[in-house]
Amino acid sequence: MNLDVLGDWLTLETLQDWWSTANRFVRFWGPVVALPGLAAPVSLLGSLLSLLILSGVAIAGLATFIVAALMLYFMLNEVFGLSIDLAVA
Repeated sequence: MNLDVLGDWLTLETLQDWWSTANRFVRFWGPVVALPGLAAPVSLLGSLLSLLILSGVAIAGLATFIVAALMLYFMLNEVFGLSIDLAVA
């Protein structure tokens, strides 16, 4: 169904038709707004908090990889005497 909506979206002629179809296709806040009472803000804050935590985990993983790669380079260079040179071809 999403492919049909996307195909219709690409063949639209007026800006208003394009905007309404794009709005239907990318409805991000639909499930959050329809919740009753305090469930909407709580679920919104929970999703933002989980996004923040997962971004922190990804950044920490990248930092760990960079530190491990640097330590491997220093071990190979200083301990074993292996020279690694990078050159642009």
